[in-house]
Amino acid sequence: MHGRYARRLVDTPVGGDGVVIELVVRRFKCLNLRCPAATFVEQIKGLTSPHARYTPLLRAALTSVAVALAGRPGARLAAALHIPAAKDTLLQL
Repeated sequence: MHGRYARRLVDTPVGGDGVVIELVVRRFKCLNLRCPAATFVEQIKGLTSPHARYTPLLRAALTSVAVALAGRPGARLAAALHIPAAKDTLLQL
């Protein structure tokens, strides 16, 4: 084990309130010299993926908004649903 750090994931709102999941994850050091990654972080199946800031459920909701409206209209709809998301975030999805 190489260390630990706190990781924050935004999830879908509950009752109009935003939800943030804070996890303490472990970082591991790869001892295999042929491994391209010097360190890696444990992933929780169904909840995390590498470099993700949203849970899969929230990402799916934002992707649906992005496909339907994209840009600024999508950001306005997301705000009305209590899911803060910038227009650029929606365009990337």
